[in-house]
Amino acid sequence: MGFFDWLLGGASSKQAFGEAVIAHLRERGETRTLTLDQAQNRIVVGEPGGQPVAVLSLANAWEEFSALPKDQRHRVIERFAAPALLDVSSFSNLEAMKGSLLPRVRDRLYPNLLALRMRQQLGPGLDVGKTQPELPHRPLADWLAVSLCIDLPTSIADCLGHHFTDWKASFDELFPIALGNLRARSQQPFVRVAPGVYVSPFRDSHDPARLLLSELFASFELKGAPVAGVPNRDTLIVTGADDEAGLSEFVTLMKMGLKEPRPVSSAPLVLGEGGWSMFDPAFEGPLAAELRLLAAQVPIEHHAQQKEALEAEFARLEREVFVATYTAFRSPEGRVRTFGTWARGVPTLLPKTDELMLTVMPEDGQGEPVVTRATWDSVTRVCGHRLVREPGLWPERWLATSFPSDDELAAIAAGGPGP
Repeated sequence: MGFFDWLLGGASSKQAFGEAVIAHLRERGETRTLTLDQAQNRIVVGEPGGQPVAVLSLANAWEEFSALPKDQRHRVIERFAAPALLDVSSFSNLEAMKGSLLPRVRDRLYPNLLALRMRQQLGPGLDVGKTQPELPHRPLADWLAVSLCIDLPTSIADCLGHHFTDWKASFDELFPIALGNLRARSQQPFVRVAPGVYVSPFRDSHDPARLLLSELFASFELKGAPVAGVPNRDTLIVTGADDEAGLSEFVTLMKMGLKEPRPVSSAPLVLGEGGWSMFDPAFEGPLAAELRLLAAQVPIEHHAQQKEALEAEFARLEREVFVATYTAFRSPEGRVRTFGTWARGVPTLLPKTDELMLTVMPEDGQGEPVVTRATWDSVTRVCGHRLVREPGLWPERWLATSFPSDDELAAIAAGGPGP
């Protein structure tokens, strides 16, 4: 079976997809050594056994490729092959780049795990200044981040810390330019898909960034403050905070959008005087529970990805620390609550949760564990001195340096200030 036969619908696999990307890179003149790393679903640029020159992750590309109709799959190969050929550090001419600068809205975890993931991908023998990049960004509504990027014909290149240094310009200086460029590209009106519900028409991978252009929503017929969601790179959905019918349609569209390639966030956001924040409906019932569940998925997914990355890093460093799971459950009232588990004798890195389960196993290994369930605030009020915030992590985690004494456990259970 030939390459194009496979591309248009023959037997597909991650290995075949990676080989197709390498073949396309070769056709475009790439002469460096390219190695398909099947275990991590990536292409490594550089001599085997040496320090990688670059790494091209195939995870998102494969996901999008698999979801597209057969006659459109070639676009993924063409678009996602391009970044491996680009030396973005050569974009030293800021004046030439200004017209291509745009703001980028994505999940906040990405910039906070970027250096860690690069270190894991490229190995320990790195030039720290260049291969562990920093992505300057600003938080948006707690769980999203705003960064800057260079929009290229077939790809998007992040503006990393060293680019700002080379350009002798700051994020704050360039952000208005990027926002102006985005505004100029946002003249097409939103599509009204239902009464009081609007969807962005652009589908240019920058739809989430239109959250920064609140004037686009000024003409919308909304009941209440704007509520918005960005389930994937090509979708921005807007309705009103007081429109239950609109919010019901919003939930449906969000669920559909999250199934598409390149997901961004399940969080419902509301626009207030201070900007965007997480939306918590003022009413109760099944619809409110659905909206809160969408919101709860964001920290659950962020903590799970962070846990996976930290476990891999601690294994590499031979650091014996248990990275606790951020667990969520729904109360009988439909509210989402979270908890983490802290066990005696186990060095633990705890996520900040609503509650903690402090667990003491029987010394003889027989019988049931004794579990003290308490709120985070009540635990830290009694034995906060035993928790040290782990530096450099977002979402925040706390290292449990020692376990509460029996007297402290009793005070926690009683809800008092401690022994």
